Order: sequence, then structure tokens, then C-alpha cells
Amino acid sequence: LQDYLYSAAVRAVKTGFPYPMTPLPLAYPQDTLTYYRANERVRGYQWMIGDALMATPLYGDDYATATTRNIYLPKGTWVDYANGKTYRGPVLLKDFSLPVDKIPLFVGGTGFVVERQDGRLFGRVYPVGFSGKTVYYGKDGTISTKITILSEQAGKCQVKDLTENRTVKTSYSRAAWQFILQPGHDYVIR
Repeated sequence: LQDYLYSAAVRAVKTGFPYPMTPLPLAYPQDTLTYYRANERVRGYQWMIGDALMATPLYGDDYATATTRNIYLPKGTWVDYANGKTYRGPVLLKDFSLPVDKIPLFVGGTGFVVERQDGRLFGRVYPVGFSGKTVYYGKDGTISTKITILSEQAGKCQVKDLTENRTVKTSYSRAAWQFILQPGHDYVIR
């Protein structure tokens, strides 16, 4: 996820918005249930990374012994990054299991994540029901890739490379549709 994290940092520099680590009340200001969760009593230390990932780590003075946390998921569809299980928010997942070997992330928001696998970049589209636009910045910080998602990704998703005016091959892996992403190319996902 280094490329995704780097892109979030570039977006923060360009916009002033804290994309690498967005507090939930800032990401979801109308959802008052996101307020006052990050404290010693509730221990709801959660934040958005970019516009698609929510970090939900074991954090607090009991992190060495705790194995669960209450996790709040705002309105929308959320996918457990580790196992692909889907949740519908708003919901409080009481005593959600967070073993030390579990990646404490959920995918929601835009549902679009960039990952590097075997030296190649993949755009991964999770079925969270998002319609809209997002952007990915390449490693030089200036090359941008604009991604337009036109409809909910139920069933097979179609990706078109607007730069080369061609349909891109997709495959389904780990709860998401994925395609090889070329930095600087713009895409439409249906």
C-alpha cells in the first residue's frame, strides 16, 4: 500500500486536507457518532487513510493485552480488508476481534485502492456503492491518474483506459476487481 499512502500524502500537500490520516469527525462531519471516540474510555482510535481506507488498530494503554475493540463504521458499505466480509453502516461492531496478525483496515468511501504486487501497480475497486471521482498521484508527485467510478460495482466491473481509448482486462481477487494501473492514464469504471 506504499503507493496508495504516498498518493494520499501528495494530495495532502496539494489540497491542505489531511488525507494520510483523517480523523473520522473531519471525514464524516455530519455523523456525530464519529465524535468523541478517540479517548481512554472508548478507545475508538480510527481514521481514514486516503479516501477509501479506514484504520482501526488496537491502540491505547492496553494494546499489549487487548484482542478486541468496538469499531464504528459510518454510513455506507465497508469491506474488511483482511477477509472481504462486508458490513453496512452506520454500525458499531462490538468487541470486534483484532488479533495481532490481522490487518486492521476497512475499505469504504470511494472503494478505490492502489496496491503494488509483483512490481506492478494495480487499481483495486471494492463493491462499496460509490459513484464519483478520485485521483491517484504517481511516485514523482506530479503525474496524476483520474479515476471516475460511474456506478455501484455489483457483479463484473468494466474498466476503460481513457488515455488509450481501450477496455482494460480485469480480474477478481481478494474481494475486489483489479486491473493493471498505468500512472498518468485516466480511467472510467462501470
